[in-house]
Amino acid sequence: MDVPGCTGGNVRARSSTKGTMQITVKAMGMYRDRTPEGGVLDLPEDSRLEDVLRALDIPAEHLQVASVNNTIERDLARALAAGDEVTILPTVTGG
Repeated sequence: MDVPGCTGGNVRARSSTKGTMQITVKAMGMYRDRTPEGGVLDLPEDSRLEDVLRALDIPAEHLQVASVNNTIERDLARALAAGDEVTILPTVTGG
């Protein structure tokens, strides 16, 4: 699946071209196929957790838990920095 702003390769997240940054992203469950190739996503430097969801086309209401750098984060307005690692866990339903 092509995701806008995603780059491939085995590059750790870091600042890239002026005004952008790279973060590592892993989407789980039903959104696993939306993990960017190589797990790297290019975003503007002032991006927030909600921008990751938008870039991966994941509705915020489908989010169960997100973690940033292995810490659970509930604030979608949380600012991100180059090198951050974001994990997305969708809402689980069923019986």
